[in-house]
Amino acid sequence: MRTPSLHCCMVTALGIAFAWGPGAARAAGWEEVAHLPWGDGEGEVGLHAGDEDELAYGPHGIAVDENGRVAVVDRIGGRVLILGPDGELLARSGLEGRPGAAALLADGEVAVLDEAEERTIRRSTAGNLYSPRWALPPTRLVTLDEGDERRLWGLDAFQQRLPLASQPTAVEPHQPERGVPATDGALAVVAVRDQNQLVLRFIAGDGGTEEVRLAVSMDSDERLAGVEVLAVGDDGAVVSYLALDQGVGPLRTRRVVSWIGRDGEPGATLDVPQPGPVAIPADLAATADGRVYLLRSEADGCVLWRVGLKGGGR
Repeated sequence: MRTPSLHCCMVTALGIAFAWGPGAARAAGWEEVAHLPWGDGEGEVGLHAGDEDELAYGPHGIAVDENGRVAVVDRIGGRVLILGPDGELLARSGLEGRPGAAALLADGEVAVLDEAEERTIRRSTAGNLYSPRWALPPTRLVTLDEGDERRLWGLDAFQQRLPLASQPTAVEPHQPERGVPATDGALAVVAVRDQNQLVLRFIAGDGGTEEVRLAVSMDSDERLAGVEVLAVGDDGAVVSYLALDQGVGPLRTRRVVSWIGRDGEPGATLDVPQPGPVAIPADLAATADGRVYLLRSEADGCVLWRVGLKGGGR
């Protein structure tokens, strides 16, 4: 097996681990970090409409930084909770608008996208940041270190990224760059599918591209879909994808996370436990060193899980 050079591709086998049922997270190696009960009190999130058989309204998503801090965006409660590496509550603040995607910044701030206004709210005295007018509004927020400053960028559904500015008119025309970047900007990764092959394009800062193709092992009735890059490190990326069962009967979906090395070697690969009483729209986040965080709803609240795909690191 050889390391891909510029513009070459590699095909390897990517195995899938199966995990089902209520205890799937723990059985698959996921570690519980925090339990957040339903409610509007300290350390609580979302809203549960009565008994366990009724609908729960969970948080809208999470973000994580390299220090293990986790931001939980609670749209129903109009707030964001910042948790420490061991699940302790560090801060809680109110949010305006229709909060969605989030990013944690180096100076301790959290930025949250207001989907109603297509703008980004920066939770500090620095004020709001705005996205330029582009074909699609950003669906995710990513950060890039530029000198001593960590800047915030928006990422759209086509994996294109554009800078954000302090005024709606302050963003000059800019050719979008593609890919989820490493924090230092030295590498970006674009992930697409080709039949049941997962295709990763590692784009270096000088524009050089390495392409890795991995044949995903699936059942005969399954097909690959929903490919997403969660985080990028110097030597690889954390990728999430869906396996859609097209057999007879109701459509079934498995969600999988995997660490894929820049050399084409797949690392640990795990099924993501199925959603609980309510699906959380953006429930996965990851760090550049291969830690994956999952926010999963339960009858009595949300549970934050964590797993290390590179040697089980926390």
